[in-house]
Amino acid sequence: MEIDRIAARLRAAYARGPGVNHAGDDALPDRESMARAARLALSLLFPGYFTAEAPTRDQLDAWLLAQLAELQRLLDDGVQRAMRTAARADGSAEPAQAAPAARAVVAELLAELPDLRELVATDVEAAFEDSAVLRVFRKFRQKQTLRIGTNDVIRDRPLEEVTRDISRVAGPFVPEAGSLRVALEAPPAAAEHFARAAKKLSLDGAPLVVKAFPHLEADVGVGQHTLRVEVDGFAPVEQPGIEIRDGQTNQVRLTLQLLPARPTIVSDPAEADVYRAGGEKLGRAGTELTVPALEKLELEIRAPGWQTASVVLPALPPGGAYRHVVKLSRLAGPAERSSSAV
Repeated sequence: MEIDRIAARLRAAYARGPGVNHAGDDALPDRESMARAARLALSLLFPGYFTAEAPTRDQLDAWLLAQLAELQRLLDDGVQRAMRTAARADGSAEPAQAAPAARAVVAELLAELPDLRELVATDVEAAFEDSAVLRVFRKFRQKQTLRIGTNDVIRDRPLEEVTRDISRVAGPFVPEAGSLRVALEAPPAAAEHFARAAKKLSLDGAPLVVKAFPHLEADVGVGQHTLRVEVDGFAPVEQPGIEIRDGQTNQVRLTLQLLPARPTIVSDPAEADVYRAGGEKLGRAGTELTVPALEKLELEIRAPGWQTASVVLPALPPGGAYRHVVKLSRLAGPAERSSSAV
């Protein structure tokens, strides 16, 4: 069977009956948009709890308006789509006034958010338990009903009953997500530098907003992720294959390596070698050397026929360049030594 015929049959299958259909202009609400709406509603009830960044008092009014506008947009679209699907399921005509009807339903829902906040504000933990959600709605609208309407069909159902139905079917439509807690470990000698250094985190290439460590990133999609950490003065760290599981927090601790300092010792004469005092050779004079950062270091500059010179390097910043010039003294030859003896 040719691919175009398969595509045509699939397209026809999408159009037949109400069913589960997320393709086309008259599709059901998509999973990502509804999950986004749920997260927005929760963030309005508990600002700063579900995201790493919370609005300040000065930002609160603008933040509230932006969050509510986005939630209203998502719900307006979702309710209209649901109304059209319900009409097809009942065999009735598509609602002629779907847009204003949806806006009325959404406006009623949004108007209840302040009272719901008052109700759940004293018990954050219970507010997010499945059984507690039912109790909250039962207390909040115990005697109210939810009206679901199309053109000619209006059904009244107790909210408690509707909530149970939603709880039963909502699971598959909620994106699986977990959390990632990131801790960074720097060498003790570099603790002060680490505290002052600029830090960048990205997950799968997307930057994360970080205020402090350990950092908790919530609502991370289930699956494999790559974390990259960049801290000024330290070598970048990239950790692939971080597994996120639904409803769980993955703890990741990364050890940072301080970048070395890069001094250059210029010698006269130029043909000299640079050694750690009493230790190994570090390289040739006039070339960039690699030495530990943030610690003083005593060096020796040696050349055949010349007296060894000592140089004390200051504690250099990681990755920092440094230039020092030293002039060696020539060793006395046999004739010079005999004449000085006379």
